[in-house]
Amino acid sequence: MCFPKILCKGRFGMNYNRPYGKVSNYMYTRNRLRHCDPRFRKNIQYLFHSVDKADKRALDSGIFAIMKSLKCNQMTLAQFNQQVHNNDKRLEGNLSMMMANVRGSKQFWNRKASDLHTMDEKFGPSTFFITLSCAEYFWPDLREFLEKLNTGVSDVETMRTSTLCVNDVAVSEHFYHRLQAVMIKVILAKDNPVFGKVAHYFWRIEYQQRGAPHVHMKIWVEGAPIYTEDPLSFNDIKKFINQHITCRMPCSVSSPTLHNLVKRFQVHSCRKTCWRIYGKGKNIVKKCRFGFPKSEGN
Repeated sequence: MCFPKILCKGRFGMNYNRPYGKVSNYMYTRNRLRHCDPRFRKNIQYLFHSVDKADKRALDSGIFAIMKSLKCNQMTLAQFNQQVHNNDKRLEGNLSMMMANVRGSKQFWNRKASDLHTMDEKFGPSTFFITLSCAEYFWPDLREFLEKLNTGVSDVETMRTSTLCVNDVAVSEHFYHRLQAVMIKVILAKDNPVFGKVAHYFWRIEYQQRGAPHVHMKIWVEGAPIYTEDPLSFNDIKKFINQHITCRMPCSVSSPTLHNLVKRFQVHSCRKTCWRIYGKGKNIVKKCRFGFPKSEGN
């Protein structure tokens, strides 16, 4: 009833009595956002409403966990309120548990950081740190996907791809499917073509201001050497690096596609955002803030 523009008849909301049974909140929201009809994911109020509902459900589950751990089901509401007013230490020590399931909260990321620290302690230092960014300007399938989803938008064909990414959360779905493909076909492939056999991994997806996502990932490769002060370990690491990492530019004749990809995405080209002014008076020097071009020794 709160969204007459997208649920015109006030029916088929999350709590609608469906003949085939109740649909979970997660499944309902995912279906609305993935639907070919963009009315739900294009409605900003509906998106914030969905996030708010999800946060409240997570908060409720956290409160239930606290009450269960403190056996609050054996006390009355008045007794529980009395503990709150008296600043009960047991209750105060468990308050972080209440927010741990709320995505984006400090307690949520503290739990994730704790999980990552535990992995570091148990499995040792990670073998590779990987960053995969969304190249939205060079993905024609993403452009086609967003245009088809926004056919009702005027001048959608002339819109910048970054504008389409900001205006439609479906870009997250596209990026996630691409990430899954990279994980299955490259990083976790059975024949271990790139990194070796990946035993464990941990990732975090972030969003840039232009609306495009990127992922940071740590992976642990089975049997990878770990650095110590032993000279033999250094030689093993050097051999392992040379086996999996290269700075060589692919040949433009034998591998033209790979050559163009490396040149476009892995070679720095200075733009106006790179330049910085250093020095004073006559000693002013204009340099790239990233230190390019670099000498062969660097």
